[in-house]
Amino acid sequence: MSTPQLLLLAYQKASGLDLTLTYSRQMSLTQLCEMGMTPEDMTMVINHIKTQIKIGQKGFVQASLDFRNSVADVEKFEELAVRLRAEATRRRRSDKPVPREQTDGKGVLRVLDAPVPEEPKQIDPAVIADQFLSLSQEFGKRRLA
Repeated sequence: MSTPQLLLLAYQKASGLDLTLTYSRQMSLTQLCEMGMTPEDMTMVINHIKTQIKIGQKGFVQASLDFRNSVADVEKFEELAVRLRAEATRRRRSDKPVPREQTDGKGVLRVLDAPVPEEPKQIDPAVIADQFLSLSQEFGKRRLA
């Protein structure tokens, strides 16, 4: 379980701002702890804000990293953290290969790799010649009819 001190340490490390744990900050961080927020969530949210600033997203400026703007509104922080967590989970899932099901007679066998194509069979040239002769004779009979 995270503590306000751990969350503040994660905030300081991610934002680069060295802040003291005042009473109002402790109350906000305590609420975030009660909501289940972790230091990883704190880092993820601050890094997201930094990315938005870097790409020039409207409404994100250097002051967005200030504690009062990024963390003090605990409901807003929680919503952003939950959304970012969901996006990260979706990205992780899409990187994994989609299992393909094959039945083996006893149940279902899950195969994660693409099936290996079968080796082409070597066909005897005599068989091909017989097939060709048979088809040409059939074609000749149709032409005569």
